[in-house]
Amino acid sequence: ASTLNKQHRVLRQIFQYAKKEQLIEVIPDIQDVPENNREARRPSITASQYNKLLKHFRDKYENENQPTLQRIYQRLAYLWIVTIDATGIRPFKDEKNALKWEHIHRNLNDDGSVKSILISRTEKGKTYEALADAHWSAIYDDLKQIHTMWEMDSEYVFAHPLTVEARKIYKNEPIKNFRGQWRRAMESLGYAAKGAKQQDRISPYSIRHRYISRRMLINKDIRIEELAQIVGSSPRMLFDIYWHFDSERKYEDLVAGGYEQNLE
Repeated sequence: ASTLNKQHRVLRQIFQYAKKEQLIEVIPDIQDVPENNREARRPSITASQYNKLLKHFRDKYENENQPTLQRIYQRLAYLWIVTIDATGIRPFKDEKNALKWEHIHRNLNDDGSVKSILISRTEKGKTYEALADAHWSAIYDDLKQIHTMWEMDSEYVFAHPLTVEARKIYKNEPIKNFRGQWRRAMESLGYAAKGAKQQDRISPYSIRHRYISRRMLINKDIRIEELAQIVGSSPRMLFDIYWHFDSERKYEDLVAGGYEQNLE
């Protein structure tokens, strides 16, 4: 619905311009489609589904019978998934939004522990600082190690380790997405039934939902406005989609002062 309404806004502007230029006499009445963010949202991935997904990729990259190049791409896909889970960033789909090393600001304490990890992102025309979980520091080190082992010199975090001319893949250029690996994993695990609606299909966005849900449930002091800032969304969008989590974490406050049964 939101995509259709964006198109409607563009069409209305075109018709307004056409009338101004006297190309038409009447502007057509274009009605927006009712939006229900809560019903249209992609489903969250359960803990069991998530663990099975990680195991799927681990089994792939740990299989020594598979070609080395296939194994490293399965490893990178695994690290891509756990990065979304630990940072909440939107799954990038093209070179424009691919994650770069310069986007990452990791601050460590003197003992090597994590003080903070911020990731600068510009998505959907909005710039924000994603807040990564502390354990993403180890994922960061794993990705650095892959670059070193494959003698890569790329500004992109997820980059091709080798050139494969036949597939028009070039070393150090960004991996635009992991669509193929994801699709095969979904088919293998049965998470994407053919013909199912978007809101019934597990997608990389489901892992972003997992991050946001975890933040809301674990950190009871964070306000929706603050969470919206670190995930690059709007408070209204988060409220529409995650209101049930907000209610769950604040249950005691919401029912305070309610009826108490007198059993004496």
